[in-house]
Amino acid sequence: MSGVQLPRAQNICTRCPLELRMKNISTNLNEYATIRCDGVPEIRIDDLSEIMNQVTDCTIRLAGTQCNVSSSPIYLTVYKKDIQEDLTLIDLPGS
Repeated sequence: MSGVQLPRAQNICTRCPLELRMKNISTNLNEYATIRCDGVPEIRIDDLSEIMNQVTDCTIRLAGTQCNVSSSPIYLTVYKKDIQEDLTLIDLPGS
């Protein structure tokens, strides 16, 4: 639905709440994203193919490398040209 590549895996993949905001930008601007979580200042992502890696990094920072779950959210905002309306999706931990 969003066109954003998020981490995928067997068993539990989403280990932190993820708030994904899709924002429409004008056609003369470059698409980009921002991500932030506890302990990490907001990072600008100019290459949207790096979103998955940044989400994974935030997940490891918040929930560790095992199958732990954290209640601390990851905030991801994607600014794209090809969306009709602004949209917010929430992905909660689980399989």
